[in-house]
Amino acid sequence: ASALVRRGWQVTLLCAGSAPADGASALPVGVLGPHVTRAPTPMSRLTAQGVPAARGELQRLVPTGRGWQPVEIDNLGHDPGRREVALVRPAALVTAWIDEALGTGRLRLLTGVRVAAVDRADQGWRLRDPDGAVVAEAPVAVLAAALGVQALGDAVGLSLPLRPVQG
Repeated sequence: ASALVRRGWQVTLLCAGSAPADGASALPVGVLGPHVTRAPTPMSRLTAQGVPAARGELQRLVPTGRGWQPVEIDNLGHDPGRREVALVRPAALVTAWIDEALGTGRLRLLTGVRVAAVDRADQGWRLRDPDGAVVAEAPVAVLAAALGVQALGDAVGLSLPLRPVQG
């Protein structure tokens, strides 16, 4: 949502919980570091690009020590040398992104809204709650609910190749 707002889009963000980042992003801490493998894999290539981008967003929006901090780790001799990573409270970054987007006037935040179905509409997409009531309509819908997206994709005939990963 934040990236779309920065590009000039009008965005409505629907959150199932009472506040953004109260699902998995509410975990107390995560480690932001590359996925190290002996040979490149899709995950290692993704993190090689994503980790610096996320680190840049943390540095830009969240003061060090107030939601993240850099640390060095030694992977018990499995990787040569020490590696710099960051300990991150994910909700700190999510909250900073949302606050920034709200400040533009191009983000509408709706909490406590569960989306159970997605239908094609005349001009795009219609999102429905578990009772079938329409909660939003838009020409473009971005589904960003981790593995919860699988059921929504199935509802509109999308076969999404999703699978959980550790870490």
